[in-house]
Amino acid sequence: MGWLSFSAALAFYSGCGPRSLLSQNYPVDRKMWVFLGSADEEVSPTICRSVLNKANAAPGMLDVSWYDGATHDFDNPGDKRQAIEANRKARDDLMQRAAGLLDRIP
Repeated sequence: MGWLSFSAALAFYSGCGPRSLLSQNYPVDRKMWVFLGSADEEVSPTICRSVLNKANAAPGMLDVSWYDGATHDFDNPGDKRQAIEANRKARDDLMQRAAGLLDRIP
């Protein structure tokens, strides 16, 4: 039996530090969308953006969305997270885009 693989991936507020990844040389061989909040208090969006900027990705395979002011778990519908305006904007954008992104995968 062969390996199963993904056609695409959506990644939300990913941890990209040395304790999260097996390697900082990240190969991207499937379409991947990453959503990061600039005010994430649990993982470093700056480190993740840096790792992804260096990723070994074919053109068009990696798309990073950066949400200014959004915190970790910005898509959580709970009152605490959605009390932050940047989280509401990020969640609204993400929810609107996510279905459309997945619909384009063969």
